[in-house]
Amino acid sequence: MKEIMVSYVFLFTLGRTKFLNNTFRWVSKRPNTSAEIKDYYHILDVKSTASPEEIKAAYLNLSKKYHPDRRSDDVAKMRFADIREAYSVLGKLDSRQEYDTDRKINALAGDTFRIHYPRPPPDLDMVGLKTYENVMRRLVLFAYLDCLVGCHLHKLGSSP
Repeated sequence: MKEIMVSYVFLFTLGRTKFLNNTFRWVSKRPNTSAEIKDYYHILDVKSTASPEEIKAAYLNLSKKYHPDRRSDDVAKMRFADIREAYSVLGKLDSRQEYDTDRKINALAGDTFRIHYPRPPPDLDMVGLKTYENVMRRLVLFAYLDCLVGCHLHKLGSSP
């Protein structure tokens, strides 16, 4: 079943509706792969409910411990780079909120194919957000079906 879905996705991205290539992306999410989002909370050894002050304190503590001036081994250098990356995301409110949202989406996705569409305006309430998601799903579905019909007609030798 997955092979068939992958071929449909491939046909979709090669379809005639080129404007969708810049707007929508198909993503295959498989747990426990290198594509999975890093757990920055685990890297900084804080809870996901930690305050900005707790995150900063954990960052300072770990960066002192693994700083390349204190430890010269390669593991410490890699760990220090991970710590800096984690703090660069969790240290800012907007990037932390985006990261938390991505974590929740990936946790719910499981082993499925998902569609990423343009970000909704930030001032939408929950009803507006649900409506926006439904409209985007319909647009993708119609474009996908249009591509499948177009590809099928192309195989038959006729034009849509």
